[in-house]
Amino acid sequence: MTEGGTEPMNGGFAGRFGRRWMAVAAALVFLAVFAVLAGHGSIWFDELFSFSQSRLSFGKLLDVAVRDIHPPGYPLLLKLFMRLFGDSWYAARMFSVLAVFGAGVLLALSVRERRAGAIAAVFFFCLPAVGFCAVAIRMYALTMFFLAAFICCACRLAEGEGRWPFYLGLGISAWYGVLTLNYAALYLAAAALWLLFRLWSAGRRRDFCFTLAVLFAAFLAYLPWLGSAWGQLTRVRAEFWAPPLTLKATVLILDTPFMGYSLKFFFTLIPAGMALLLLGVGEIGAFRNRDAEHLRRLWWLVAVTLFPALFGVTWSLLRGQTLIIDRMMLPACVPLALALGEAYAAPYVRRGVKVAALIVFTVFFVFHVGCTVYRTTDGVLTELQSVLRSDYAQDALWCGDPHAAADLAGLLPERRVVLLSDEADPMGISVLGNVDVTGMASSFAGDGKWVVILGDEMPEEFRRRAPGMPPLQPERHFYSRYRFQHFNICRAAETPSASAGR
Repeated sequence: MTEGGTEPMNGGFAGRFGRRWMAVAAALVFLAVFAVLAGHGSIWFDELFSFSQSRLSFGKLLDVAVRDIHPPGYPLLLKLFMRLFGDSWYAARMFSVLAVFGAGVLLALSVRERRAGAIAAVFFFCLPAVGFCAVAIRMYALTMFFLAAFICCACRLAEGEGRWPFYLGLGISAWYGVLTLNYAALYLAAAALWLLFRLWSAGRRRDFCFTLAVLFAAFLAYLPWLGSAWGQLTRVRAEFWAPPLTLKATVLILDTPFMGYSLKFFFTLIPAGMALLLLGVGEIGAFRNRDAEHLRRLWWLVAVTLFPALFGVTWSLLRGQTLIIDRMMLPACVPLALALGEAYAAPYVRRGVKVAALIVFTVFFVFHVGCTVYRTTDGVLTELQSVLRSDYAQDALWCGDPHAAADLAGLLPERRVVLLSDEADPMGISVLGNVDVTGMASSFAGDGKWVVILGDEMPEEFRRRAPGMPPLQPERHFYSRYRFQHFNICRAAETPSASAGR
């Protein structure tokens, strides 16, 4: 979110057109690379849930969304996209790739100072979390698009371009952004407050009233899903045995934009440290040069980036348990990239710092792409499909799932195997993980037709969590690089009574 500024008169590649073409090149490279990566064959449960949800009728989809913690904005648009471009994992992932690509384009157009916008787009495409969201069949990429659209319209309105297309875009992106991800409300609220403050302080009362009316209309349109939003923003990891918030957990949350598919936490600290250095140098330079306007813009962008995390951390400390706020920081890539672009465009930031920043983020982009290829070509999907084709799994009842919303939505049938096909992943449906299974034994039929897939857990450990379950007979074990998990496939033994009955 930046305002005016003058382009420097330096020519060559480092000049105005050089940076714009650099942004265009970065966008095209990103689109080409992730269009290829979108074809990978791994999937995790939340992706499978979104994919299956988008296959429902519109009425059933909305009925499912009422029971889910996420609003229906993403699966509705995904459903329309898949109707046009095919009902496949690849089409669903390309929807995310195009959403991220569109978000980067909007960032480049968000600011009047084109250098800042172009560099912001370059940083955005290089952030690992952006790449992660681009190949995930989830709502985070679409959230980034609507957040970028909201900021783009807000910047134009703040700059005095009070035209009706920007008001319309502001209202639609605010409404559908929150309808896509409840967490987006925190980013949109912070950006909306900035816009209202700018309009009021500039004495533009008419534009202030129009903007307030548009935002209120978007709020009214979202009102039916407000309860779900508050529930998601305030629920703790009770079912995941959440400890009180720790310093390590806080660092991991703040580091989310730099993670993606990187294999080691230490590696993520390299671009994170470079981002901190660039922002710090930009703020110190603005302070020393008494550039109050530039300093305010940087501080405000950082505030929009961190506000959701600060909300989650504060609430976690008050509740004494950790909120589910790690994914909350994925949309932070949008204001973070704008802040980096704003700092980079400052004339008082040394050329060496700028060159170092571009080198670090470019190298890490290449490294992250390599990590993505490594993790998504682990062969686990083939292993799991071979399990389904085995004799003992043909009529098995697949035991449990890690996402209560799927059962509540009626999305998964009792005989789970009928949902699975060559393009479905039983890992996504059946991995029990750290979920509450204390009452599972009461539904066990005792006919030996239950298959249990355990993630990072031995059968004995699972039986201690699920009292009354019969012994489990191990069938197969393998390791997934995609999920960083060991999987143990077990078959529940027949009970004597069931055996005698036949």
